[in-house]
Amino acid sequence: MATAIPCWWKSPDSYPLLVEWTPARIRLLRAAGLCLSQNEFATALGFTKRTIGNAERSVHPPSLALRRALDQALEKASDAQRDRFLAALGAAQTATQMMPASRDRGHHLAPTLDGLRGVMLGWPHMTLRRDMGEKSAPETTVMAAIAEVHRRYQLADYDSAAQLLPAVLIRLHDQSGARDGNDECRVGTLTSRHRTAAAYIAAAKLATKLGDSGLAWVAADRARTAASESGHVALGGVATYQVACALLRAGDLAHAERTAAIGIEDIAGAAAAPHPVRYRDEVLSVHGSLLLLLAIMAARRGDCKTAQVALGKAGRLAEGLGRDGNWLWTAFGPTNVAIHQLSVHTSLGRVEQAMQLGATVNTEVLSPVLRGRRSRVHLDLSWAAAHEADDALAVLHLLAAERVAEQAVSRNASAKELLSTLLKRERRGATPGLRGLAARAGLLQ
Repeated sequence: MATAIPCWWKSPDSYPLLVEWTPARIRLLRAAGLCLSQNEFATALGFTKRTIGNAERSVHPPSLALRRALDQALEKASDAQRDRFLAALGAAQTATQMMPASRDRGHHLAPTLDGLRGVMLGWPHMTLRRDMGEKSAPETTVMAAIAEVHRRYQLADYDSAAQLLPAVLIRLHDQSGARDGNDECRVGTLTSRHRTAAAYIAAAKLATKLGDSGLAWVAADRARTAASESGHVALGGVATYQVACALLRAGDLAHAERTAAIGIEDIAGAAAAPHPVRYRDEVLSVHGSLLLLLAIMAARRGDCKTAQVALGKAGRLAEGLGRDGNWLWTAFGPTNVAIHQLSVHTSLGRVEQAMQLGATVNTEVLSPVLRGRRSRVHLDLSWAAAHEADDALAVLHLLAAERVAEQAVSRNASAKELLSTLLKRERRGATPGLRGLAARAGLLQ
């Protein structure tokens, strides 16, 4: 858990405000800059968690006292904290500039992959180009926007990520087409192929989460091709991970498991070679993530032994990393291993063990951006409860997942499958909240 910072706000002394504090900027200062939870941030500023939550959601405009407290927080922040805030702010502004114009910008967007599908499959997109403007964005701007898509995905803000990604891919294609294709790959240097792989990895993750296995497979395959051409082994491992996830979503467990096993073989050799620390951590994290995916797939076919062996290997890699990280968007570390152990128990039908482990997993140690990963604990516990026909408990965990991340249930194809099951055997009065969840997921007419 992040260490709480001192309470900087003392009294509303009169001085000019440094920043015009919008809800988005307040969230970025707290989560991206200072890496604090809402509760920690509220304590540091001397306000209530409810006040901070309302300010971040734009329920009430921030008071003058709160705005001055935010100014002082920014003034007292370390250089590293301030740099993180400014980088996140720049990425968010870039994303907004690259977002296609919409008459409906102020309304909640319905989840859709139409824009992403259209760009990837070559449908005409001149309207999108006109809305964006024809001027090409700098390479650094495109990479910042790609990072923003990944951030939104990990925040479980799938609608927003799906809206931004098509424009990012068009910019990326425009830039790639202007090159002769002779980029050199050097550790620490981003080439067009690195950017292409990173963008299509985001596309594959999003399509898998929203349940379009065909689109996910196409995106993952393009990511793997670009990563292979770049020579970046760790990025190739992430792309291979997404190919396996797409196959798994399509119901092809055998080929998904084989793909993950090949990815593990490929990256194991790279992990043994000497690398700079950052690259070593990336390779280690991707290696561990592939092992965790293999454990899940083994559990789904009832192979407890293989699942436990893979979990054990991943656990040792997490110990070697020594912390919960997020290299190449893997969120790999000891906590993620524990979350996957819970998933394995659930897949094997070990409900009691799943419930016991679920009560001990502390997701608060994860980075604030990993809301989607935090919600996974409740989603797994919901599946476990449903397996025991305890539908009331299953609904409670789904509601808890939704509180962690608003779109964690309504946009998640797996969670919607569970909701459909619960609806089929619904007993009115025994599962309050179920119909509201189903309505938000678009499952009720």
